[in-house]
Formats: sequence, C-alpha cells, structure tokens
Amino acid sequence: GAGGRFDAVTGFAQPLPIIVIAELLGVPPEDRDQLKEWSTAIANTTNVLNTEQALAAARQATVELISYMDEIVAQRRARPGADIMTVLMQAEEGGERLSHDELLAFSILLLLAGHETTTNLIGNGLLALTEHPDATARLRAEPDLVPSAVEEFLRYDSSVQGAVRFARETVEVGGRTIERGSTVLLLLGAANRDPAQFPEPDALDVTRSPNRHLSFGRGVHFCLGAPLARLEGDVAFRALLDRFAELRVPEGGAERSGTLVLRGMGLLELEV
Repeated sequence: GAGGRFDAVTGFAQPLPIIVIAELLGVPPEDRDQLKEWSTAIANTTNVLNTEQALAAARQATVELISYMDEIVAQRRARPGADIMTVLMQAEEGGERLSHDELLAFSILLLLAGHETTTNLIGNGLLALTEHPDATARLRAEPDLVPSAVEEFLRYDSSVQGAVRFARETVEVGGRTIERGSTVLLLLGAANRDPAQFPEPDALDVTRSPNRHLSFGRGVHFCLGAPLARLEGDVAFRALLDRFAELRVPEGGAERSGTLVLRGMGLLELEV
C-alpha cells in the first residue's frame, strides 16, 4: 500500500532460488524454509569473524542436512520422479552409476551452491539499479538488454568475491613467485574491476560488451549452474522492473551481508 515497505531480500531474492533448487532436487514445498535455514548456517562458515556459537550451529546444520538429503535420495531410489536427482541416478558413465554417497554429496553441493549466490546476484543487482536510475530507465525502455545487465551486475558487484586454487606448478605473477603446491586466494571482485580488461571499470554499463568477468570462475572449474543463475537473474529483474514503477530505497533501507568470499544484501527495502 501507499507508504509501505517491501524487503526485496526476504520477500523475493531469497525465496526464488530456493524454490527453483528445491524443485530441481525434488524437495517438498513445505521443507523449503528448513533448507534455507540449514544452508544459511553452513554458508556462515566462510565468515572469518565467526563465533564458536555460529560454527557449532553450522556443524549441527550440516549433520541435519546430510540426514535429510540422505532420506530424499533413498525416496528417489524407491520412487523416481521428474527431477534432477532421478536423472543423476539413471546416468551412466562407462557402465557405472553414481553411488548413494556420491548422489548425496552432489545434491548437497547443488543446494549450497545453487541459491545463496543467486540471492546475492539479485540483491546486489537491485541495489545497483536503485543507485543508477539511468540504467533502470534504459532497461525499462529496452527489456532485451536485461541479460546483458545481468552479466554487468555479476561483474560490477560479484556475489562471490574470492576463490581458492592450488598452484600446479611454480609460476610468476606480477613479479611474485607462487610456489608449486601453494594455496592461492583469487580476488574475483578485484579482477572484475581490472581497468586493463574493463574500460571505466567502476561504471555500471548494462550494455558492456565484451564482458569477460570471472564471477563464474574459468576453465575446468567454471560454474556448472551458470545458465540457471543467468536465467533466474533474467526472470527476476524483468519481474522487478515490471512490478515496481520506481525502484527507491528509503533511508536506512539497505544493509550489507556477507563473509570474506560471499557478498550480498541482508536488507534491501523498496518503497511500494
């Protein structure tokens, strides 16, 4: 109603990816909120400022999630469905099928990787639009630019700020030697603002092309869920632009959340 506020994080950016990933895994609708609670607790383990209490909650959530998904996998074996779990069960490679433990691990990975980052993409992108009314107006006038805008949101304010890799051989980067076997933290958010790769890197340009951001990684570790994240982003931003005549955040209506490697919005209120 008039003068009302709507939190776009809890009201939209969080539920959408959870609904999608739960559907893919064959999780009943009534269990979605529980999945969200578990995965949020587990995602908090990437916070370097964590309390012992938060780490204990994450361990408990991990135990409960494994137990829950163990049951879902067993149910699917007994009653195949129209979901990705069934597809994975029936997949064969060289005459072999995935074991129960492999299916369990894969489904938990899909859950954890499949929604937190997409929630952050929607929240971060929406904040960027509220700060750039010219970009918002351009997307309203040319909705076909939304996929390009999603790529720019991924670059401009990446959901994942860092990725850990191991050096397979000794290399020199920027005058520094990285020894074989050493652990390297790649700062993807910084790479996405590299002026050598992106002209005017600090500007939000929804028509930016080429846009070789690293938000989905690169090479053999490129994000398997990238097409799904892009699709959800496309649907989400079209819906938001369609639903809200104006994207305005009231005073104190935006709060950041995140950890060392995950970056998102904890609160993003829109005036409705």
